[in-house]
Amino acid sequence: QCAGHYEEMPVVDRVLLYELIDELSKIGIDLIVLDVLDAMEYKSHPEISLKNAFTHEEMRKLLSYMRERGIEPIPKLNFSTCHDEWMGEYGRMVSTTPYYHFCEDVISEVCEIFGHPRLFHLGMDEAHMLGRGKHLDKFGYEKSGVLMNRHLDKVRELAAKYGYEPMIWSDMFF
Repeated sequence: QCAGHYEEMPVVDRVLLYELIDELSKIGIDLIVLDVLDAMEYKSHPEISLKNAFTHEEMRKLLSYMRERGIEPIPKLNFSTCHDEWMGEYGRMVSTTPYYHFCEDVISEVCEIFGHPRLFHLGMDEAHMLGRGKHLDKFGYEKSGVLMNRHLDKVRELAAKYGYEPMIWSDMFF
């Protein structure tokens, strides 16, 4: 996610992705965390989708293909302030009412496309990096303490609202 060139980033090669799924299935992989972010077109927020993003129909086809090969797809959206470039303008509205409306919109839409899987990955890596100033987001903003816990609770509650068991990266430390 390079500043200035982000909008031009290509979405993954679809042929290669299907070939990779076939190979992973052959070696016994049975679960994949699919980092959806802006690689899917959102009806609720079309402004955040990359060019050539997966349509809802393409995403459903991909998920069905994975399931037919015994692979459980788990959606992931990263709500860490260190990895929020995919959110467009909402990445600059952290902890505000419009920000959490955005979060609910995209979580809801991903849930609908994924057909309500049992888990939902919320990202949150490097969101609480004490003593690691180089990992602060582009605005020098870092959530910590109570603010970090409120943010995590809010996105966790949004995922749970749709029946998911939320999960996060384990690189956080307090």
